[in-house]
Amino acid sequence: MRVKAMTKLWNSDGRGKLRRVGLAAFIALAGSAAAAQAQGILGLDTPAQKKANRAAPLTTGSLPKTSPVEEKAATNVSDGLAFCNQMEAKQLSLKSPNGKSVVQFDKCYRGRLHNVCLAKALTVMITSLQKDYDQLVQTNYPAVNSTAGVCAFSAPQLASDLETARAFQARFKALVSGYEERLKCTDTVLKSLEKASFPDMPNVEKAVKTMADELKNDIASFAKERQTADELMTKVGEAQKSLEVHTDIHRAMCFTADAGTPTRQQ
Repeated sequence: MRVKAMTKLWNSDGRGKLRRVGLAAFIALAGSAAAAQAQGILGLDTPAQKKANRAAPLTTGSLPKTSPVEEKAATNVSDGLAFCNQMEAKQLSLKSPNGKSVVQFDKCYRGRLHNVCLAKALTVMITSLQKDYDQLVQTNYPAVNSTAGVCAFSAPQLASDLETARAFQARFKALVSGYEERLKCTDTVLKSLEKASFPDMPNVEKAVKTMADELKNDIASFAKERQTADELMTKVGEAQKSLEVHTDIHRAMCFTADAGTPTRQQ
């Protein structure tokens, strides 16, 4: 199954109504996912590896609205992904009762905790983008069609909104890269599970099948989230192009109400 075929596996039921949150939200996520893992759906190979999915110390910082430097913005909004990726990476596998390895998972898969953490981080990223760029989109710069309309905005506002629009691309790129990496990894893991065979243990084979279902469920929201991101990119791109022209018009044509009033000589 190729990555593109993963779209058929998406069972998107709409993204959650998450609000913008800091990285602290991932502590609660880590705790609940760790509890689920402890129930035995995915075990680590050795006792020493049971620490593999424990989260590293939380880093400080929050998602800023915009940044003057696009690279800096991309780094800041990727904090959630970086937090998840601090989890220790250990090779995971499924073994038969005689100790023979039946499935060796790709190193991109660090366990369910890591998988769910990244999925939640991506949801936070797209929700943050929507919130941060809602005002820019709602201003509807592409609809402004007169000099008077352009001059109704202040020069600082146009400059600030143009900077905001330019910072979007870096954040969008980080988000899309995160989606693509998770889809590719999940596809690889599903292929590995398809090869798993426990002929004398039918219930175990059924349990392995449920693992595949859970992994598909982890990325169920990606289809709609990615569509939302693409639509937002289109709107922000249109706003940026309009702002670039509106800024030139403003410089050439607009002035304050008292700019042309001569000062009275005493």
